[in-house]
Amino acid sequence: MSKPKVLVTRLLPEKPLDLLREHCAVDLYDKHDPMPRELLMDKVGKVDAVICLLTDPMDRGIIDHVEDTTFAAVAPVEAA
Repeated sequence: MSKPKVLVTRLLPEKPLDLLREHCAVDLYDKHDPMPRELLMDKVGKVDAVICLLTDPMDRGIIDHVEDTTFAAVAPVEAA
């Protein structure tokens, strides 16, 4: 059985990413800045899930584009 494909829109701490990688095929945008909208639009339709931060610009156009994506999550930002 293939692993579900998950898009992570920003860098997250290594422990959660390692756990996610054990169970999923992770497509990680490895920057602290928001993923450019064009890239996000291209990728969201190709994954099973999206993990984003509250500060990521998930507008109506992007949400409408993920109709085949089964799950979207918002990861809270934790103070260091």
